[in-house]
Amino acid sequence: MVARRRLPSLVALRAFEAVARVGSMKEASNELNVTPGAISQLIRKLEDELSICLFERKNREIKLTEEGKQLKSGAVDAFNMLKETVCSLGEESNRNTISVACNRIIANNWLSPRMSGLLKLNLSSDLKMVSLGQSKQHISANPDIVLTIEPRNDDAFEYACVGCESFSVMASPSYLQHFGDSIEQLLSNATLLKYELEGDHITSKWEEVFHITGHESERCQEIDFGLEFDQAMTAAVSGAGLILAPINLVSSDIASGRLVMPLELTLRSNIHYWLGHTKALSDNHDVALMRSWFKNSLRDSFELDDVEKSPAIAEMPQFLPKRLASVIMSEAKEINNYQQAI
Repeated sequence: MVARRRLPSLVALRAFEAVARVGSMKEASNELNVTPGAISQLIRKLEDELSICLFERKNREIKLTEEGKQLKSGAVDAFNMLKETVCSLGEESNRNTISVACNRIIANNWLSPRMSGLLKLNLSSDLKMVSLGQSKQHISANPDIVLTIEPRNDDAFEYACVGCESFSVMASPSYLQHFGDSIEQLLSNATLLKYELEGDHITSKWEEVFHITGHESERCQEIDFGLEFDQAMTAAVSGAGLILAPINLVSSDIASGRLVMPLELTLRSNIHYWLGHTKALSDNHDVALMRSWFKNSLRDSFELDDVEKSPAIAEMPQFLPKRLASVIMSEAKEINNYQQAI
């Protein structure tokens, strides 16, 4: 008679599944709200119970063994199935909740102004919004849809790049009135509202602006907001100075006239936007509707990067030096080609 192996601790299996899925004991510990040490002990306990080695450990890196890969396949599927079953309990009598995770700057500047359009989908599910901070970051509760600057390293998610960002100098119309039509006065005496974004170096972009336009920034006053992009944006809209802002992220402020681009200058960025969803809900009707809405809305935002429609190409201002025209054309074409490629 063949002896049946006893099922090991479910707590240890859950810890293993999380580590194997995200590829990090630290990230798994954050997800399960325990310490990395506790995760390590549970993995050791599981290996002892099964009498096999599940991970190869080199310095601080871990790598699944062949047995670990085999167990991962079954564990991930099993816990996904368990999650689906739990979510389906009382499905007929209770509304489902779809969680949407966004970087904070995306939620505040891009999604919030468009929330009414999302609600017009007449979803049968309620929505829960989850903040990600500026860039890739741990989420305590696994979301169903993610719009982020960087995709998560998680086998349970499927991601697609939906656009790349570009930057331009912006200001409120009331602020620009102080300088009349003189770009020379603007670039020589403006207050620069500076900040930093993870994924791109904004300070170097300011240097690029002054280099391209042939001006010096020494006479300009600076206000540094650090990582507080939203504070810098509020200051810009209120008329406090010039801001070098991501065009697509603040497209609603441009469309409403709260911000204008006096230089009509576009600079390439390293920031890309990724739309992801959990694979377990790929066939969910509400999730499919929301994914379609996100893609269409993002496509509308990125029309500002279209070479033929870009005001930077259609109406080249006379006060800019000739070398600036070629830079704008080159940058806009590269962005347009990238958009077509994805």
